[in-house]
Formats: sequence, structure tokens, C-alpha cells
Amino acid sequence: AYADGQALLKARKFAEALKAFDQALVAKPGDLDAIEGKRQAQEGMKPPTDPRKVAYDKAMTSARALVKAGKHAEALRDFDEALKQMPGDKAAATERAAAADAGYQAWYKQGQTLLAGKKFAEASRAFDSALALKPGDKLALEGKRQAEDGLKPPPDPKKAAYDRAMAAGKAALDK
Repeated sequence: AYADGQALLKARKFAEALKAFDQALVAKPGDLDAIEGKRQAQEGMKPPTDPRKVAYDKAMTSARALVKAGKHAEALRDFDEALKQMPGDKAAATERAAAADAGYQAWYKQGQTLLAGKKFAEASRAFDSALALKPGDKLALEGKRQAEDGLKPPPDPKKAAYDRAMAAGKAALDK
């Protein structure tokens, strides 16, 4: 029965091979070769794996690992790949939205921290990253504006005094 099972496996007649290996196990219980043959026959009976499902699973696994590592932008690319393989997939869409929001929150918080520390160039870049994840967000736009204002050189006190004196002089002449 074992030899029949092997021949049927090679012929890709998995259901028949399974029966043959079952008969071999009745004749010789616990036979490791027959057990392995039966496993191969059962595996052969499974429907072929959809390559899109394999790619989807790979992208989702990678995206989830990247989210755990705090690499939200990279995770979004993998979630997008999963959605390309399975358009409209609720799990991928939901997890993508959550990753985008978490990434936005992280960049926004970092921007605020850098802004408070007067690290204006770094804050501006952090707000840019937040805006890449949530374009047009009012809070991130305001943070970026504040960071850019902080990059401008402070007014020259001598020029300011000169401008005040000129304005006072002009006002006196205009009377």
C-alpha cells in the first residue's frame, strides 16, 4: 500500500494516495514514511494558494511590524501594497488609517517639542512630516508657520531705534 501511495503521489492523485497511505498505516501502524506520505497527500489536496493573497499577507505582516517599530511612513507603503493586492480590504484600510494617524501624532508632538526648545529648523521638518501624513492639517500648518517665523533673524535693535526716530521726525514735520 505504501508503494501505491508513493506512485499515486507522483501522479498527483492525492485523494487516492491518501487512501493508500491510510491502508499502509493499518498494515504498519506508526510507520513514519506512511505518515509523511499521508501528510504530503493532504497537502496536495489543498487548493492552490492565490499569489495575491500571499503578497497581501506578506505586506500586512511587514506593515504591522513597521508600525510596532514606529516606522509609520514605511508601514503606509506596505499597507498600500496590501490594498493593491486586495482592494477595499477593511483590515488593511483600517490599519493604514490608524498608522497614518499615529505617525502624524508622533511627528506633530516632536515638532511641538522642538519648537518649545527653539530648534526651529528641526521643528519645521517635523511639521513637514506630519503634513505629509495629514495634508492641510491646521495644527501642523500653524506649527510650521511658528517654526519658520523662528528661523527669521530677530530685528536689529539699532535699525528699530532708527526707524522710530525717523517716524517721530516725520510726524513732527507733518504737524
